[in-house]
Amino acid sequence: MKKLFLVIGSLILAGCFRSINEAPKIDNYSSSQEQVSKSDISTAERDSYIKEIREEVSRVDTFQSFQLVKKTILGMSTEGAHATYYLQQNNVRKIIVTFFGETGKTDEEIYYKENEPFFIFKKNYHYSKHIMEGGSSDESTVSETRIYIKNGKIISYVSSDSMLAESEWKDEEMRINLINKGLFEALHSESSEVSVSI
Repeated sequence: MKKLFLVIGSLILAGCFRSINEAPKIDNYSSSQEQVSKSDISTAERDSYIKEIREEVSRVDTFQSFQLVKKTILGMSTEGAHATYYLQQNNVRKIIVTFFGETGKTDEEIYYKENEPFFIFKKNYHYSKHIMEGGSSDESTVSETRIYIKNGKIISYVSSDSMLAESEWKDEEMRINLINKGLFEALHSESSEVSVSI
């Protein structure tokens, strides 16, 4: 019986050591892998697109005659959301949306050209306490994120909190698409309080 336990124990240990040695190591990450994972545009093209995006954001922010539409949206976050749509000739130019959660909130300013997002500015508020314990944005830490988008693809992601690895950009692009789907569904609803599922 002791031999059986010794054999089984040896096999388990050997399996553990093998899986540890086969696991990918973060230490092996190199700049050459980063270059391969970058999107299909050069640094000069990326810089040029970012400059164009900043100019378009400035144009949107200085425009004076928007039609405003406000919606309360349920189903997009744990505690709901409020969205203000800035329309110019029936085209969405900007949406400011606040997603409320139990331990924080996120304000997103999403900029649009031809009803497609091209820039997102996010402010995440992480409350020091759960809202049921009196947590509020007055007692929170704040992080900011800027997402630059070209042709539906992220070309730059800059965050004061933590960087999103380029390998995760596709997940973020899917999140953005789902949020936009929900926001546009809410916009086209007749009601000011809308329930959407994303």
